[in-house]
Amino acid sequence: MGGSTLKNLNMFEALCGTTELSHVVLATTMWVKIVDPDNRKKAIRFEQDLQRDYWGGMIEIGSKAFHHDDTKGSAMHIVDHILSL
Repeated sequence: MGGSTLKNLNMFEALCGTTELSHVVLATTMWVKIVDPDNRKKAIRFEQDLQRDYWGGMIEIGSKAFHHDDTKGSAMHIVDHILSL
């Protein structure tokens, strides 16, 4: 991740402040478009890298990362988390 995407993430973190990051939900999407098993493994590794390298600081402070697979159950899991806040 780089350029404007990374700049926007940094700006988002600055706007939220450290105390409010525990109310932030981060989600990866588009999983239904990945049907090839090799590409799925790459996508999972990318998601892990994203959570470690780019979202790691936010997650350490309390942000929650979700893997949204375009199902009602997955969406409800995220909504349930938000409502629990």
